[in-house]
Amino acid sequence: MIKERTVLVVIISAMLIIIASIVLPKPAKDKNISKRFWAYKTHNNIKYNVIIIGDSRVYRGISPKEMEKVLTGKKILNFGYSSGRLNSLFFNQAEKRLNKSSDKNIIVIGLTPNSLIHHPDENELLIEQLTLPKEEIIQRIQLKKVADLFLPVKPKDIFNSKKREKNYIEIFHDDGWVESYIINEDTTKALKKYEKWLTEVDVSQEMIDELINQTTKWVEQGIQVYAFRPPSTYSMEKMEESLAKFNQEKIVERFENAGGIWIQVNSKDYHSYDGSHLHKDSAIKLSRAIAEEIKKHLEE
Repeated sequence: MIKERTVLVVIISAMLIIIASIVLPKPAKDKNISKRFWAYKTHNNIKYNVIIIGDSRVYRGISPKEMEKVLTGKKILNFGYSSGRLNSLFFNQAEKRLNKSSDKNIIVIGLTPNSLIHHPDENELLIEQLTLPKEEIIQRIQLKKVADLFLPVKPKDIFNSKKREKNYIEIFHDDGWVESYIINEDTTKALKKYEKWLTEVDVSQEMIDELINQTTKWVEQGIQVYAFRPPSTYSMEKMEESLAKFNQEKIVERFENAGGIWIQVNSKDYHSYDGSHLHKDSAIKLSRAIAEEIKKHLEE
């Protein structure tokens, strides 16, 4: 009789867990997951064949897992960071992650106007991770991922689902991608912030020169270098081109003359949830498209 009751309790508990996973709202973001993500991304000892670099449009916009489905046999890392600026620090750190024993390494650059603008806090997140004490790096990386179901859900969250729906939804992947979207999204949300920022600054010619010089060096080393402009929205792109004086055509010409391969991306084919970053579904679509273009060149 006791055995039968135990079995019944287990069955009922399992059913309640399944129902809870469907019905209950997602828990507040566990900060430990974010800390582990950035520490692991920066310091894991894995060597890669393909490194994707850039700012938040890259780390939210490219899934290495999806790219690996097309580029079979390649180990790929999304090495994008918030406020990522394309300078020597960023380039050197990305290169360190390449598999030196391979003669078919690839660097993919997500080129945005913001990644070519000097900023007092440029590469702040990357620098923060690089300067973490060794013991803290180990501690963060070893933090266990906890399934959403078993993270604490506050009682008020159960009755406040409408408010919670406005929150950012983020899922952190060990390959460096942050899968993200917003429920009840505002596709113009980022425009005001960028307009204010881009009114004050322009794309740096010095940083463009550094990008071209680095591309030349990588190509001479036998590293294939690809670049693309991560899609946002038509309004965002036109504002960046006018306010930040971003001349994509001239940059692409110099990049290709340096031996780089430009991948053309049409923003109309993708959806941004805030006017800057791609919805997770579009990120998956873009990842496959970028991988297909790279595959074409590898097969030539």
